[in-house]
This record gives sequence, C-alpha cells and structure tokens, in this order.
Amino acid sequence: MSTSISGWILSAGLAAAQAAAPAVPPAPEVRFLELEAEAAKGAELYLVVSLEPPMVWIKSRGLELDRVPVTQVEVVEHRSSIGPSRETTALELPAQWRVEARPPDPTRRVLAPPVLRQWTGTEEAAPVTTAAPAPSVPEPPDRYTVALTGGWVLDLGPGGEGPSLAGRWAQAVADGWSVLRGRPPARRQTVRLELAPEDARRLHHLFRRGTRVLLVGSAF
Repeated sequence: MSTSISGWILSAGLAAAQAAAPAVPPAPEVRFLELEAEAAKGAELYLVVSLEPPMVWIKSRGLELDRVPVTQVEVVEHRSSIGPSRETTALELPAQWRVEARPPDPTRRVLAPPVLRQWTGTEEAAPVTTAAPAPSVPEPPDRYTVALTGGWVLDLGPGGEGPSLAGRWAQAVADGWSVLRGRPPARRQTVRLELAPEDARRLHHLFRRGTRVLLVGSAF
C-alpha cells in the first residue's frame, strides 16, 4: 500500500516538475518547418530568403516554383542622422514578416481624357485621326524598398548604392520633428538583398500586400 502511494507521489512530483520547467524553444529547423507549414496552407505565393546559400526561393503550397540568386543577404539597422550610420544587427532566425505595402508600380497609369467637355445631349462626330503609336511599357525599377510588418524594410537592388542625399536629408528632418515632439527618432531595421538588376525586376511584382517573407539561416 505504502509502495503504491509512494509511486503515486513520485509520479505527481515529476509531472509538476515538468509543468514548472521552462519550455525549451524549438530548434531553428523545426521552427522553420512550422512557419512554412502555416504559409503552405493556402495557394498564395510566399518567399523564403536564405543566408546560406544567398537565395530567394519562390514557393507555393510547399513547392519550389523558382529561385533567384542573391549576391549578399544582410540584416542592418539605419540610425538617424544627416548621414545615417549603418550597422549589422543580430536577428533570431528563422524570422517571418508580411508585406504591408507593395512597392510603387511604374506600369500602372491613370488614364484621363485630354479635354473635359460639358454634355450637350448630342454626340459630336469625332475627327478622323491616325492611330498614335502605343506607348512603351516602363520596366519595373531595379532598386526599391518594401515595407514589412513590425517596422522592418526589405531593400532590394544592386550593390554599391546607398541612400541618396535627398533621402538622408528627408529622414533627418523627420527625425528632428520627432525629437521636438518628444518622440525617439526612428531606427529602421532593414533586410538588404544585393542582387542583379534583372533579378530585382523579376521579383518586383511578387510583393503584394499580405505576402509572407521568411528569412532562414541555411538552405533546407
């Protein structure tokens, strides 16, 4: 009788100890599988960016549709100043964001008539004119940024280029107003993808609002 009671007390103690013990976070590989399983539930495209090898994987329902080589993947933080400092920052991987706003699309145009006329109740005969040549469709930019959730920014484009002087001045003015209003200046955390211009243009149309972007340390 006493033996069974002792066993019951020991089992209860072990269960209590296991419940009280802090949960061990899953390994990065397991965590990535969990994130991708969630992303693969729907038919939407999602992007997986790996640090090693540097690559962007275009996927849907867990299947690889295409891949885009990247020269370098870097996680940096831009601090506020006239010439903002730029330093590498640590980030726990894997990480996941969603696109908050798609990048500007140069191919979208608003068409409007050249002259607005008041309706008179009768239609005027349109003059016979020769057909104008079709306008050329502009190419997507080869350098652009994508706003992500959590205040993060995805910066894509060829290397060797930094923020423009006008952009630095605009950021400095915005930071100055933040200080005057009693708010800390913004510190932009950025995932920088250095890749060829044609590859940056290939990815441009994929960044729609709500698109998932996963960042992993190594290829799966």
